[in-house]
Amino acid sequence: MGWTERKERLTSFKSIMDYIEKKNSFHDYRIGNIDYSENEVDLTIEEVIAGKKIQDNAGLVWDFHFRGVTFFELSVDVVLGFWIWEVTSGNKPNEIEFNLNSGIISVAAEYVELGIPLPEE
Repeated sequence: MGWTERKERLTSFKSIMDYIEKKNSFHDYRIGNIDYSENEVDLTIEEVIAGKKIQDNAGLVWDFHFRGVTFFELSVDVVLGFWIWEVTSGNKPNEIEFNLNSGIISVAAEYVELGIPLPEE
């Protein structure tokens, strides 16, 4: 499936965290892409479709955009891939922690946006 049009874009930290909670903290989804440049981070989360080969099992894709990054941490064991255990808020203002089975990605920024995919029909 992969990338689709965006159904909506959330820009309030509270609304983003409420949405993440409704999605069961993206448990068992995976990180698709990370791009870090100076004070910006773009990160995608991919839905995983069970029972398909890894090259064919990407479902919907959510996109996070962080601008004015004030904190960035990346510590992962890439041998296991970037499988998500849970996505939570961190202790810093506007910090989102992507807790992985094999490490952590943590980003805090002045501006955070979450693009929510429009399901294909």
